[in-house]
Amino acid sequence: MTFDDVFKQLATIDKAAVSLLKAACPHPDEGLPGSVRPLADPAQDRFLREQTGNMLESLTLLHAEFRYLTSPVSREYQLTLFSNGRYGCFDGDILTLSCGKAIEAKLHDSHGRP
Repeated sequence: MTFDDVFKQLATIDKAAVSLLKAACPHPDEGLPGSVRPLADPAQDRFLREQTGNMLESLTLLHAEFRYLTSPVSREYQLTLFSNGRYGCFDGDILTLSCGKAIEAKLHDSHGRP
């Protein structure tokens, strides 16, 4: 199996997850809506709704991660430590980073190993 095979299967799972999430319309704090018919046994219904809500929340997270992995890279720079003690990069001008600016960094040690 190749990485492409794994990624294609994840795409299929993501598509099915999105379809289920749209159909079930779970509420983040309350789980499944009342439109999903309850089971005859209230205790069993309560248990299964809670567990199903947990699984649907996991599918929501899976979808968010998959969307992130399939989004294009916006920019790529070499991260630099400047003399003022701040990290940043060069983009024609010096761009310094501060708290509140999200970055994704691929780091290497002094020997160039990830």
